[in-house]
Amino acid sequence: MPVTRLCFICSGNICRSPFAEELAKKKLPEFANLKSLQIISRGLSATPGLPADESAQRISKQFGVDLSNHRTAQFSPDEIGGGDLLLIMDQFHAALIQPLGREIASKTILLGSFFQKDGHKLIISDPWGKPDSEFGQCFEQISTAVTRLLTMLDQRANGL
Repeated sequence: MPVTRLCFICSGNICRSPFAEELAKKKLPEFANLKSLQIISRGLSATPGLPADESAQRISKQFGVDLSNHRTAQFSPDEIGGGDLLLIMDQFHAALIQPLGREIASKTILLGSFFQKDGHKLIISDPWGKPDSEFGQCFEQISTAVTRLLTMLDQRANGL
């Protein structure tokens, strides 16, 4: 089944997943075969309606991403459809998703899988509450992973 929607998932939906969502939306026009791809983000323990973290908003601008309009949203298994791909940030998220059933777990992958190289971990660590330099490193990993993910999906949609 082709991927029709990406759902980026982190803990609170205030740093990593909103950055991944907005970055992917910004990059989407570069990929001819992904024009109808939907992109959302959610948190596994989010308080709905909060803005993105201040540091996340500040550092995301260095990547050309604006998080000022983001509002947090809680993940719900009920909103997951057939063509969804769930992109999580760490093993903690995997442990929370696993009990939701095989169908949802089978649609889930670590976003870090798309930047792994030269022994890099698959984990995209949470920068919340840490210095801006941690946000920069985290967002650099997400940027690389999102670009590689979209490239792979575009090639797959083109039959390559």
